[in-house]
Amino acid sequence: MSHGKNYDSKNMMHVFRLLLMAKEIATEGKVNVHRKDREFLLSIKAGKFEYEELVAKAAAMKDELLLLDQQSTLADTPDEVLINKILIKMREVYYGA
Repeated sequence: MSHGKNYDSKNMMHVFRLLLMAKEIATEGKVNVHRKDREFLLSIKAGKFEYEELVAKAAAMKDELLLLDQQSTLADTPDEVLINKILIKMREVYYGA
């Protein structure tokens, strides 16, 4: 709250990071750990926006995500057989089996 706003800006930054990552997963089918929107996220954390503005943006993004989910080609459930094969391979490599 050192920025003088009446909200938890670090938490709000994470809200937007998660919303943006969800959009990327829906549109690109992958998780981008290194954020190309880093400056925007840091500006939220620094308190550059009013709370009402951020809530409105988050609500709009949530609505967009609902549409993207309907259009997504991602599977509704994970491929458990593939996941287990990957996990076994990772353990074999890690433990030298």
